[in-house]
Amino acid sequence: MSDVDLDALASYEFALPAEQIAQRPLEERSAARLLVVPTSGGLQHRHVRDLVELVRPGDVLVVNDTTVIPARLYGEKAGTGGRVEVLLVRPWRSNADSGASSIGATWVCLVNASKKPKPGTRLVFGTGTAHSIDGFFATVDGALDDEPGAFLVRFEGDPVRFAQSYGHVPLPPYIARDDDAGDVARYQTVFHDANKPGSSAAPTAGLHFDDALLDALRAKGAQLAKVTLHVGPGTFLPVRGAKVSEHARHPEPWFVDERASITIQHAKRNGGRVIAVGTTSLRCLESAADDDGNVAP
Repeated sequence: MSDVDLDALASYEFALPAEQIAQRPLEERSAARLLVVPTSGGLQHRHVRDLVELVRPGDVLVVNDTTVIPARLYGEKAGTGGRVEVLLVRPWRSNADSGASSIGATWVCLVNASKKPKPGTRLVFGTGTAHSIDGFFATVDGALDDEPGAFLVRFEGDPVRFAQSYGHVPLPPYIARDDDAGDVARYQTVFHDANKPGSSAAPTAGLHFDDALLDALRAKGAQLAKVTLHVGPGTFLPVRGAKVSEHARHPEPWFVDERASITIQHAKRNGGRVIAVGTTSLRCLESAADDDGNVAP
């Protein structure tokens, strides 16, 4: 590996056959496959439900309890009828101390249209079809210079509430189908907090946990620590530059509360392992930890 340029995007390229990309989840969440890499070497092909055999009493699993919004809204430009697709990303300058996305009229959004919308462009989102006049309105305030493809959109009402009734689940681009009613439940973790809506993409590792597995982990003596990271569209936007370090990343709000901090620190003091369930939980831990590895709220 010494001759591999870890900053070069080309170093990470590999062929992934399309038939190997699942388009539907398994009926049983914890039946998903799990690749185990022991410290002693080698690889083990297991299943997520086998985590019960791999954890030890005193370990802590850190999970992301964000709630995914059906954040994709289909509408049109008022007056011209030009079709537009808006993806809710995050409230603009929300109250970062609340532990949840503050409900605000102005949001950072990704906007997809045939022509880049100008400031002042009025949008309408139908409650029946994309061309319904009886709908939900918004105005494009302008583009964000430091965030590619992002716009400030001012909604005339609560966009989260509207999305929960009329929005579409923003499936990743490698899922080659339209979203359907089943995705509303399956694209949500069983430990999500309904009072913390804010993600436009799911924390995917957590999708493979079910209530039976959580009960078995607790019976084994492991604990859960819940943190919150509202996953943005940057999680699946492609890296377009030749170097990974030059990739412009979208910001994501994250929160570690005092309860989670205490649970994690107690486990570390008593020899327990801290196991991040997925990269979103890991980003919370990396961001909250000090130079000594202490995770503060």
